[in-house]
Amino acid sequence: VRAWTIAFAVGITFTGVILGLDTSGAMLARGLALLAVLAAAYAALGWPAARTGSARLAHAYLVVLCLVTAASAANAPISVILLFVAFSQIWFFGPSRTVGVIYSLALSVLVFGGLAWVAGLTATDIRDAAVQAGFAAGFAILLGLWITYIAEQSEVRGELLDELRATRDELARTSHDSGVMAER
Repeated sequence: VRAWTIAFAVGITFTGVILGLDTSGAMLARGLALLAVLAAAYAALGWPAARTGSARLAHAYLVVLCLVTAASAANAPISVILLFVAFSQIWFFGPSRTVGVIYSLALSVLVFGGLAWVAGLTATDIRDAAVQAGFAAGFAILLGLWITYIAEQSEVRGELLDELRATRDELARTSHDSGVMAER
């Protein structure tokens, strides 16, 4: 949880710095306010969800994450860099692969649909947004599924190593007990 919190803080800070370099005035103020909302949501919902395993808190946080990321991108398109934070958190907080896929798709549609809406909803904007959303969602889903698979395999290997250590310790005790019996 500590590493995820640090990664989140770095991602939010980086986004704020880039936003400050790329925007000014009301756009910058709205962007920073949205980042503050996201940070507060992480503190109130995300962090407790990660510590307790609460699916209810995780879903609430993911909804806020998707909405705030989409609003940030609609406010200042440079804020799409938040997708790096958002997609990784979707796969961290999502309790299943299906949930990860659904939130990844929803986030992509919200962000790139919002960008198309801000641009004026021309046929070209909608087409470009659909292509970008497809690539973003596809990449996030493939990467999320792959990392989830690797994490599950690591857990299985960890359990096997624990069993191996327990068996080895039991064998050592049995061998020691046999030696003591043989001496008697």
